Amino acid sequence: MRKWDGEVTQPGLILSVAQGVFLMSNGLDATSIKEVGAPDTNGMQVYAHGKNPQVDPSWVAEVTAIFRGYTGIYHLDIIQAAQQIITRGDPTLMLCVSNHVIDVFDPRKQTPLIGQIYKTPSGLGGVFHVKILDLTATHAWVRNHGNSEDFDNALPYRVPLDKIYPIEMKGAA
Repeated sequence: MRKWDGEVTQPGLILSVAQGVFLMSNGLDATSIKEVGAPDTNGMQVYAHGKNPQVDPSWVAEVTAIFRGYTGIYHLDIIQAAQQIITRGDPTLMLCVSNHVIDVFDPRKQTPLIGQIYKTPSGLGGVFHVKILDLTATHAWVRNHGNSEDFDNALPYRVPLDKIYPIEMKGAA
């Protein structure tokens, strides 16, 4: 398969949005891979939580709410990051999408708290301090806090959890 920047030359993971949402490996022998979207009976696909057509009756509504009418496949260059999480024994991989880049997110790296101040890239080349207003499994709803009056008066917005960083406090020596 091809990806946006050329041919795939090494094993990786494929995120498929079709009959459910699932990950597959492209490092397997091609004879063992079924047509994308076909139900898997050999364990070659790992379904996203709540998106497995074989066990989740509301999978169509779940996929439609997230992806609307889009279906397709993405080659993911996340095999090493995914392997590190699997090696630690965590059964859950979380994927975060930011600026058309898909990354593995390990929720155990930090536990953001509602009401606390963190930093996040501003999109303008700098860093904003933000206060977390609410959390989902993959995102934080934040409001700018302690930057400048113009930025702090902006409406709350959503930031992927993997883009929220603790503020390192440096005390006087």
